[in-house]
Amino acid sequence: MALLAVLGGILIRVCANMQSAYNQSIRMAAMAEDARTVFSLIGRDLRLSITREDDIPGYNIRIHQPGPSELWFVSANESGNGTGASLIEVAYRLNGNTLERAEVEEGATDKDGLLLWNPYGDRNDASRADPGGFQPVIDGVMRFSLTCYDSQLMVLVLDQSSQSPTMVGVTISLLDGKSYQQWERLPEAERDAFVGQRARTFHKLIQIPGAQFFNQ
Repeated sequence: MALLAVLGGILIRVCANMQSAYNQSIRMAAMAEDARTVFSLIGRDLRLSITREDDIPGYNIRIHQPGPSELWFVSANESGNGTGASLIEVAYRLNGNTLERAEVEEGATDKDGLLLWNPYGDRNDASRADPGGFQPVIDGVMRFSLTCYDSQLMVLVLDQSSQSPTMVGVTISLLDGKSYQQWERLPEAERDAFVGQRARTFHKLIQIPGAQFFNQ
């Protein structure tokens, strides 16, 4: 009986370890899938991004980064609602622990009927002030940053610039859905340690093919 008890204890520990490893693999897979979604979306927008100096004499198409977790630019992309707009204004930001994306397409107006879309104006958040402007991409984001580089891999500070970055580095740290719910219920003092144990960080370097032609 003592031997059976020992063997039973070992079996329980083995099963518990297997279950823990399985749960960990599920969490890792969920976070990796979220990261792929983010990289795919941002990569699509950035690879088609446009900057121009004097595209029309006196009119520039600019890119702007007001903070490390924000980027506003113009993309030669189809709008999300399928209207076929050829140029859209795109913005990304981290709002709390939610990564959000906004787009303004040709013909978009605010609640008062004023035109929002202006690819030749300064990139700013005024045109996205309405509550529906930003849409959530994913939750559970513990860290999100965008780093812009020139062709010499020097960091660019983009302040309403008509110079396009050659590459953009994207870093995102995530919790899976279940872990994020647990994190939200934790006392503030315990959250950092929990993130250190459960979060996973992903990196992606996105090249912008047309960057070398920004001045032409």
